[in-house]
Amino acid sequence: DDDFYICELAICSNQRGKGYGTEALNQLIQLAKDLDCRRVVLDADFRNDGAFRLYSSKGFKIFNRKSFGIPGKKRGMRNMELILK
Repeated sequence: DDDFYICELAICSNQRGKGYGTEALNQLIQLAKDLDCRRVVLDADFRNDGAFRLYSSKGFKIFNRKSFGIPGKKRGMRNMELILK
């Protein structure tokens, strides 16, 4: 498979907003390029707008959405990808 899948990227709440998430994501994208992957894939929780903004700012696009059946609640995942080649 030519995909580089980021299963989890988490920054401690008291360290957010300091650029650590951006730097970690940059390093992971570079690793995927070094490994000659075709794309980077990750899932962004509907409730995590900060992560969604970060991923979007790096060029990730939504290719699928998965909603969970909890009436009246915003639950689910955005499947996102960054095409490298």
